[in-house]
Amino acid sequence: GVSFEGAQPELMNAIDKLAKYYYENTGKRLVINAGTNGRHADGEHSHAAGWKVDVVDAGGSDVSMSEDGPLFTAGYDKGPFLDEFIAYGRSLGLGMNLENLGTGNVHLDIALDGTQWDGNGEHAGGFNSSNRGQVSEQNFEEIADDPNFTEKQNEIWREAQYVAAEAKKRYGYDIKPEWIYGQWSHEAGVNFDSPNARYNNNFGGLTQVEFNGEENKQPDGGNYYRTFKTPREYSEAYLNDFLRYYDGMKNVTNSDEFVQVLKDNDYFGGDLNIYKDAVREFSGKTPQTRMKTPSTSRTPSTSYSPSESTENDEYEDEAEDLKKELTGQLLEYQLCREVAAMLTPLYDFDTFTKAPSKVEFDLTYNRIHESEDIARAYVSAVGRGKRRLPPDRSAFEGIVSRKIISVSSRIIHVMRRLWHGKTVTYGELFVASKERSELVATFLAVLELVKGKRVRIEGDGDTATVRMIERDKND
Repeated sequence: GVSFEGAQPELMNAIDKLAKYYYENTGKRLVINAGTNGRHADGEHSHAAGWKVDVVDAGGSDVSMSEDGPLFTAGYDKGPFLDEFIAYGRSLGLGMNLENLGTGNVHLDIALDGTQWDGNGEHAGGFNSSNRGQVSEQNFEEIADDPNFTEKQNEIWREAQYVAAEAKKRYGYDIKPEWIYGQWSHEAGVNFDSPNARYNNNFGGLTQVEFNGEENKQPDGGNYYRTFKTPREYSEAYLNDFLRYYDGMKNVTNSDEFVQVLKDNDYFGGDLNIYKDAVREFSGKTPQTRMKTPSTSRTPSTSYSPSESTENDEYEDEAEDLKKELTGQLLEYQLCREVAAMLTPLYDFDTFTKAPSKVEFDLTYNRIHESEDIARAYVSAVGRGKRRLPPDRSAFEGIVSRKIISVSSRIIHVMRRLWHGKTVTYGELFVASKERSELVATFLAVLELVKGKRVRIEGDGDTATVRMIERDKND
């Protein structure tokens, strides 16, 4: 068996993160076939000292692998997930060393101290000792939000930068975060307030075949929009389920080529040129902040003094303030240009139009009529006066005497009939209706409930079944 007795606490933390990442991307459990026990080389940072473990696919190195796995194939070669898994482990500061490839003892030797070596066993330097055991899910240090954008826009901008950095690290793609932000803005709206973005954290219209509720069904397709608990969960799905398979991203140099690769992989079905124009426009309207990796931050050394740090920090703060001020002015200028473009077809400032002059008219009646014409006009006027009298009460008896049934009251009636998951036939809803107005109100109530996605009718005719659609308690 595998023992972890005496393992470093940081090593167990690292194994937990690696296993979680492995399971989320492959659906399989990570197998560790060597811990602190067994025959291994001695040393301060060895297996026995609790600094190393060996990882394989299901079964372990002493059990013949009969089928391909995510890390290794049945022929002991590299599996489809091996390179990505190694890159992820190294991003955490771990040494990820591939040993005995092509043999029955192929495995990954994971070193907590970040030590890397080549195939000849020669030490290749390893990671900085200050990183040992410090495993973190987030490899980016966030800086302040851009005050000219909303909190949501700044949050999505950080996710776009995360996706761009991870795409380069995992797959070698050199795509810009501006393109990703622009594409998500086109899909979810400039304020990221589309229903799919607000309720599902789905900013790019990612879909699935499996049914997950009528409210998530595509309006222009047969799939269903995927739901995510957090923006980061969406970003990981965007990376692992889509960008991962778009090899054309390795060669893109601008937003148009980025959109073209999406189109070539059937990411969207709309007009290509409209999509390109939208992404190109939104790519130029991103927050002006950046996320910095720890490797770009300053580290103390013999040539660095606190006074130099203070002076540089003050200079950077002043430059940042000037940059924000200039950015605000540019945004205002851009807004003025957009408004001017909208007003151009409506107004023409190169012409002058004279206001209409007031004209006085002679109101004297100059026509002459025969006396018989005047008499006939009088009789006609008297007849019109009678028509203005209010109608007799008897004219409304056929309407007022009948009972009026409101649609809202019948909606409540139908909902009570279907409460607690009850199912009735379509005909049963009208059995208790005696008058025509009651029948009409019941029919209109059923239409409103179907339109509002509160009930569902299955089947045809009076025997069709009617049931209430259950809703998520969080809605």
